[in-house]
Amino acid sequence: VLDTLLEINVAYRRAQAAEQALRMMQTTLQSDRAAYDMAKRLREAGNITKLELKGRNAVLQQTKQALSQAELQLAERREALNRLMGLTTGELNWTMASPEG
Repeated sequence: VLDTLLEINVAYRRAQAAEQALRMMQTTLQSDRAAYDMAKRLREAGNITKLELKGRNAVLQQTKQALSQAELQLAERREALNRLMGLTTGELNWTMASPEG
């Protein structure tokens, strides 16, 4: 029983970490979108090169990919925790407490 409780605790902490990483990537995506929009305006004004604009777009695309990976990792970790807790389909709509609280 104690081993199972430890496994559940570890899985829960991993899911919390994945949720925090997802939130961070969402914030990063907002920032990168704003930076790309600004770069487009700077390009239109002739203040940066096409290459600089493409570089900013590349960063935005990488962040989108990282966000997708963070979403997948959270889903996988939640699924692992669901299995350990023996939850059924109707019981999967649960939320995690923030690590601070």
